[in-house]
Amino acid sequence: MSKWDVKKLINWKLEKYYCRLLWKLRREPCLFINGSDCYGSVYSNSVHTFAVGDSLTFDYGQNLLNIDYNNGDSFLTVKRTGMFFFSYIALFDQPCQLTLFINGVADASTTVANNSGATQTTGCQLLPLKAGDTVEIKNWKSNSPITTTFAASADQTLPSNNFDFTIFKIAPYFGCGDDGDCPYPPMPFEHKSCCYSCENDPEPPLSPCEDKKLEHKFAKMDENKDGVVTLDEYKNAEQKKKHHHKH
Repeated sequence: MSKWDVKKLINWKLEKYYCRLLWKLRREPCLFINGSDCYGSVYSNSVHTFAVGDSLTFDYGQNLLNIDYNNGDSFLTVKRTGMFFFSYIALFDQPCQLTLFINGVADASTTVANNSGATQTTGCQLLPLKAGDTVEIKNWKSNSPITTTFAASADQTLPSNNFDFTIFKIAPYFGCGDDGDCPYPPMPFEHKSCCYSCENDPEPPLSPCEDKKLEHKFAKMDENKDGVVTLDEYKNAEQKKKHHHKH
């Protein structure tokens, strides 16, 4: 075998093993190999009035991944566990005080306010969320009802947004359990249970690596034949493989 043939063989093996490694890494919810697996934004471009204590409603949602939301709702439901970044901008005619509510409970660390009308109220915060948590913004403890307004626009036929709310997962949630000694990044993951989503969240939709054998492996794991291998399907396949090796 020539040196060139040996080099080609080594490169082929390296690509093959790299492909297999990447295929497994992409299914590890503690890592962000595929980027964020939960994000989205909602917005309004019509006039709304909210009484004191009311939740702010949105007209539309866009670019939603693993977030449940219906147009006109006041809340979003996240389907992944992790550390989330929140950011919103709202325009009101009156002074106001806004607060994020998680599962119907106010988080005082998110409260923002302004003392003049017809101006922007902005807020941003980092908070840990678990799969199934609901998020909403309320007109909390303001002195009066508040009404969304519009900024001046050169094109009056194009309605400007008067309320934008963006949320996205930026990292796994390293919430410690009873042991209380879980390491945070970039320290080594000494305890797999430190990544909360490893135990509770399903896998995000992922495509197989560009390898025929792995594509076949992916198809066998895809029990529902929907092009998505969930964490449960992956575990079932691994259990079947272990059972096969034992016998």
